[in-house]
Amino acid sequence: MKSKFAMVIYILFAIVSFLFGVKMFQMGDILRGVLFMVAVMCWGMCIYNNSSMIRREKQRGISVTQSNKKINKKKSKSR
Repeated sequence: MKSKFAMVIYILFAIVSFLFGVKMFQMGDILRGVLFMVAVMCWGMCIYNNSSMIRREKQRGISVTQSNKKINKKKSKSR
């Protein structure tokens, strides 16, 4: 639950930073526009890291379940 909520916040801040960056470029303030675009890249890295963490947790859960099934099969065969 925490990672899904974090993902929503990261995406929201990335979109807002992008819009502010575009607005700064339109106003002629190049430095602030570049800084907001750098912020968009940072939020993008947060999104990427969060999604890869979710993927690793899912794979870990699948592997643990599969190993438990193998252990249970070995126990039932030995009995």
